Amino acid sequence: MLSQWAPPVERTTMAVFIISGSHMGTVIGLPLSGYLCSTDFLGGWPAVFYTFGASGIAWFIAWSILAHSSPAANPWISREELTYIQESLKHQVLVRGGGQPADRRGFAAVPLKAMLTSGPVLSMIGMHMAYNWQFYTLLTCLPTFFADVLSIPLTEDGLVSALPYLVLWATSNLTALLADATRSRGWLGVTAIRKLSIALGAVGGAAGIALVGHLGCRRGPAIAVLTAAVGLSGFIVSGFGPNQLDLAPRFAGTLHGLSNTLATVPGMVAPVIVGGFTNHASVRSNWLKVFYLSAGIVLAGCLGYLAFGSAQVQPWASATAAEEQQRLLDGEEEWTDDDGGEDAVRIQTG
Repeated sequence: MLSQWAPPVERTTMAVFIISGSHMGTVIGLPLSGYLCSTDFLGGWPAVFYTFGASGIAWFIAWSILAHSSPAANPWISREELTYIQESLKHQVLVRGGGQPADRRGFAAVPLKAMLTSGPVLSMIGMHMAYNWQFYTLLTCLPTFFADVLSIPLTEDGLVSALPYLVLWATSNLTALLADATRSRGWLGVTAIRKLSIALGAVGGAAGIALVGHLGCRRGPAIAVLTAAVGLSGFIVSGFGPNQLDLAPRFAGTLHGLSNTLATVPGMVAPVIVGGFTNHASVRSNWLKVFYLSAGIVLAGCLGYLAFGSAQVQPWASATAAEEQQRLLDGEEEWTDDDGGEDAVRIQTG
């Protein structure tokens, strides 16, 4: 949908704002869960499941009514906004063929083999998985660390655990705005912006996570460093978050689904690994291993992206010259990804 809705110079902001919804959900969910568990409402802890289940249903109803696949299909959009979006996207690659044969409805066949052997795609997925390892490790296990090591009561645990994600939500969105401003002013190319965002977030976040285990049981410094580390990791989201749109606008949905599916695996594996380190003794020395592992995985993902990452439209996602010529002869609109930056794909029309 973002390939239809997001102007290139607002792409990072819109993608990250959507992704950061999970961060704000954490900010609301952790303290609310703690509060509901401490009450007799709907039986205490079962109220957590009833509340969030009902919220999901309400969201689905609102989404079904308000969401539209393209600006032109939205009955409530203003003419000015519609014109602005369409004009900003008229040079973007949204080709039907994408170098692949189309079916009779005009949809492109998804080039899965090319995707799965693409260095930029694999490095993006690797960074996404590395980021999620840290995200899920802290999301699922931070309350235990606060309770067992820092001795923070359950009634306060939810609020304290939510604080890093509030900062993460803020830094993610501020970094996205900065990235789009940098792009629109031509200060850096898109690939450089993606790599710089990931490097700053990964190195800063990993350093903070590794440092936490050396702060002993001092609540204030440990909470402050963890909050700063998680907040710095928000820079990473501006790197991999909109990268699917950079690499293959036409197949951005497929790429996101593939990346998000694989990046969910750490959510299943990380808590098990943390349990292996801490179940027999939830003490600071064992949590230090958890934090070191998380920092190492994030840095490994960062190195992979710095080596192979890109924000250029990939060859398998671009129309061939012959396909473009034929579409022009058929009266279809020419689409390239030329926003004046390094992503340009020029088509020769003879």
